[in-house]
Amino acid sequence: MRGVDKILRIGIMIVILFAFVSLFLQDYFKYFKERPLIGAFSKTSITELTTDDWFDGVYQKNLSNYLNENFAFRPLIVRLQNQIDYTLFSKINTSVVFEGKDNYLFRLGSKNYHADYRGRAYFVEQVRKYQYIQSCLKALNKTITFVIAPGKHSVLPEYLPDTHTYEPDRDSSNYNALVKLFHEEEINYLDLNKYYLELKDTVAYPLFAKSGIHWTRQASAYALD
Repeated sequence: MRGVDKILRIGIMIVILFAFVSLFLQDYFKYFKERPLIGAFSKTSITELTTDDWFDGVYQKNLSNYLNENFAFRPLIVRLQNQIDYTLFSKINTSVVFEGKDNYLFRLGSKNYHADYRGRAYFVEQVRKYQYIQSCLKALNKTITFVIAPGKHSVLPEYLPDTHTYEPDRDSSNYNALVKLFHEEEINYLDLNKYYLELKDTVAYPLFAKSGIHWTRQASAYALD
């Protein structure tokens, strides 16, 4: 057994050594072309070293963030960790996304999608301002159109988890309050949310990706059309 333990320890040390050497070589020679991570995030760049930044610790913090974002094989390691966490532990490593039915992902919001209702008075004021802009542009022989962007939770509510509620016909919602006032005040608007609801069962391609929170490229083409 001691011999087996010794061989195992040596094997682990060799693997660790190989990993460190691979990281070092990739950092300097870039012998593997890495596919970068895609998403909404800010990249850290190395700032110029100054005396004030050094003694305040600003330079060190910036450099630490830069190295953390740019070490070898980082995109691969991040993707691998996220996939393992999701596949084995149903863990999503982002604070703004949750999982619905049939593995559909949604942007995080209130469990009751009417809880953030701002009230009719708020929208009366906003529409009044917008109406003024519309009338001013009309006097200049120009047209402005308000576009209501679609939301995945409202277009695909059937995939929301049971812990989340969505009542599209409820009056106390920002969407319904806005649409009602647009009609009353004769505001030019394009309701893509309603359009996508009518469209979703008649098109060959999904309007929202199963693993994404934004509309697909095909969906944006329908909107443009």
